Amino acid sequence: TISDQMGEPVWSGTLDITNDLNKEVTTSFPVDEAIPQRKPGVYVLTAQPVDDKSDDYGSRATQWFVVSDIGLSTYTGQDGLNVFARSLGSAKPISGAELTLLARNNEILGTATTDAEGHAVFNPGLTRGENGMVPAVLMAKQGDNDFVFLDMGKAGFDLSDRGVEGRASPGALDVYAWTERGIYRAGEDVHVAALARDGAAKAVENLPLTFIFT
Repeated sequence: TISDQMGEPVWSGTLDITNDLNKEVTTSFPVDEAIPQRKPGVYVLTAQPVDDKSDDYGSRATQWFVVSDIGLSTYTGQDGLNVFARSLGSAKPISGAELTLLARNNEILGTATTDAEGHAVFNPGLTRGENGMVPAVLMAKQGDNDFVFLDMGKAGFDLSDRGVEGRASPGALDVYAWTERGIYRAGEDVHVAALARDGAAKAVENLPLTFIFT
């Protein structure tokens, strides 16, 4: 079993579950009460009826989970694997989080620590491994009580065809003009507004503008 080979039991008890016929029931498990001295890591919860005394763990309902405030997101580009860590509770960047990139064969490909912006970068060569050296898991740890991991084997979102190259540099002068709506009837007045900014994004005063409608 997992407790015999790779872990240790941390809690055992009973939990009352409402039994509504032919209905899906959601029951909250009080993790903080069951494990007040929680250590960072992956937990496995198994469940079976009270009157079931079988030792067959294969037939038990099983679910793994982690309890963490660390939210991870990654972006892969020519500069490498960019990792951002933020608090799930406050959305603020998490600095000082220890990151470890593991390969399929459990080899440590690299380590990094997030900066004040919650950002860290892994060398691009680490993401180009083959066979057992392909990145498999990104782990993050903060202090002695917070741990989370990200499965690197799942397909990411390819945004290369979504206009992510950004807007072209406007140069020394940038003018943004708009109307109050997108369609007009013949003879209606068209109200136009415009913003003019210089290369430092400062307002440009007394600038004559010519509007051409086509």
